Amino acid sequence: MVYLDRVEAKWPLRTQLPIGTRVPLHCTASGKLYLSSLSATQQRRLVGALPLERHTPKTITDTKILLVEIERIRETGVGTDDEEFIEGMTAVAVPLLNIKGQLVGTLACHAPSVRMNIEVALGHVPALRQAAEMLSAERSI
Repeated sequence: MVYLDRVEAKWPLRTQLPIGTRVPLHCTASGKLYLSSLSATQQRRLVGALPLERHTPKTITDTKILLVEIERIRETGVGTDDEEFIEGMTAVAVPLLNIKGQLVGTLACHAPSVRMNIEVALGHVPALRQAAEMLSAERSI
């Protein structure tokens, strides 16, 4: 995944991933959300080809476990990262859809876990969904 735009918090303790940052698919909220938008065949093929590199003790590196996690995300429509990519960072992501209902991007919120644990992050999902719907309604994506 590649960050195309960002809004930074003014908090002194924050997570910075500048525009253009590339992050892995298997351990980020947006990456796993993208994987969940693929067909089961595409998921298995791509996940099987990915280097499931361990970034933290919580990174999922087992293909079967990752596919189960991707299915859970497909069902909920919410990508999650509970300190899987960066220790001390949590994130949630919701889809940005084009006029055909296809995923063309994600809208995510992440922060240091001392300020926003995964439960707090999930509490932001309704606002993220509302913003994603407004962005998708613009049809500029």
